[in-house]
Amino acid sequence: MLKELLNKCYAISAKMSLGTMAIIIIISIYNLPGVAIKLRNREFHTDNQTNSRQNIFAKIEDMDISMKLVSANNRFAFQLFSEIQKSQSNKNIFISPSSIAIALSMTYNGAEGKTRDAMTKALNFQGMSLEEVNQANKELGILLNSLNPDIKLDIANSIWTKKGMSFEPTFMQRNQNFYQSKVSQIDFEHPRSPEIINNWVNDITKGKIDKIIEKLEPNTVMVLLNAIYFQGNWEQEFAEYSTKEQPFYLPNGTKKQHPIMFQSSRYLYYKESH
Repeated sequence: MLKELLNKCYAISAKMSLGTMAIIIIISIYNLPGVAIKLRNREFHTDNQTNSRQNIFAKIEDMDISMKLVSANNRFAFQLFSEIQKSQSNKNIFISPSSIAIALSMTYNGAEGKTRDAMTKALNFQGMSLEEVNQANKELGILLNSLNPDIKLDIANSIWTKKGMSFEPTFMQRNQNFYQSKVSQIDFEHPRSPEIINNWVNDITKGKIDKIIEKLEPNTVMVLLNAIYFQGNWEQEFAEYSTKEQPFYLPNGTKKQHPIMFQSSRYLYYKESH
């Protein structure tokens, strides 16, 4: 299922903005037999500031956030990166697994039967009820938005439905209650519909992403979006005088001179056991 979802991912050109990142995930749901999902991911690289692991774990414990979801998200992130790397081994890869996981968790509330079973496996939600998934995502969202007052982090969700179509009320209620999702009904056939959605994206990302939708397909019945806006500084800033032109090695074995930032310290890293 994870590979099938990735086959429906479309990368959109990215631009750099020092200290700021904006990410948009779109899931378009079509009125077709079976399941059709599109993921579009537009990203802006950023400097990242992190809090101490002890502080994060303490807040997780205080808020009683399910470690099942944390573990599931971590496994999903590495599996996602691994699948993308297989098909794009010669390209730089920069993704937001959290953004994708949130959007798919929202969609998960409307899945049934084989589709739900497949999504459960892909998202590593085995052993978790839908209520656990939703509540844990809600608590995690609160945590991420309150980790550090010096960091600006906005996570926003929205659902846009085709005017005249009805949807399961519990699906909308869950997404509003647990994901604070904005729900709007618009005329997808009106030429200004993409502009309305793009204006929301532009506002949420502080102008970093001004357009994500060019047009809506005639058979689109719902558009589900997750947006993340981040602005922060390095916890340990790089000294400008330490940046030097050094060789940067490309996947094909060639190299080119490029400005490389440098600092020396002790860092944790992840090692996968076999």
